Amino acid sequence: MSPDAARSQHGDVATLTSQGKSPLSMSQTNDPRIKQHDVAAYIERLTGDLRAMSRSVDLDSLAYFLEMARLEASLQVERLGRSIDGRATMSDF
Repeated sequence: MSPDAARSQHGDVATLTSQGKSPLSMSQTNDPRIKQHDVAAYIERLTGDLRAMSRSVDLDSLAYFLEMARLEASLQVERLGRSIDGRATMSDF
């Protein structure tokens, strides 16, 4: 997902944090999987925004590493989402 698509789907990170929506306040649950999912989703959005900023000023190496972090966060969001929904597969563990 592109940073622009993520922003339109989830709102940008600056807006979320200015509204007091940190990853820990977004989920009011005792289920650690949901908290992990929310933190991973927040990191995915944040690193996407940072990557876009880096690329806009030609910080290509930094943009590359931020994209790797965003992709890892995205994989965790997907894996945790399947686990929460009861659709986990053996490769998720």
